[in-house]
Amino acid sequence: MSATKEFGLAGIIGMPVAHSRSPVVHNYWLEEHGLPGRYVLLPVNTYSATVMVLYLALLDPDAVHRFLDRMIQNHGQGHSPHRL
Repeated sequence: MSATKEFGLAGIIGMPVAHSRSPVVHNYWLEEHGLPGRYVLLPVNTYSATVMVLYLALLDPDAVHRFLDRMIQNHGQGHSPHRL
């Protein structure tokens, strides 16, 4: 598998998220493997998340479909749709 050299940005979205250790773990492995990118906390309430998805739909409609597919998959595995 070849790694891309484009900067990637990923994160955990929700409220609250300050307790998450995900950025520590993911950023460690990004650095360890020389991958350009950051994993960040994105503390947003339900309204802000809705606005974010609508804005994303304007920029990249396919990204919204992938996001919604992921929500449906997670919900089917016993995860709350509000906590992906």
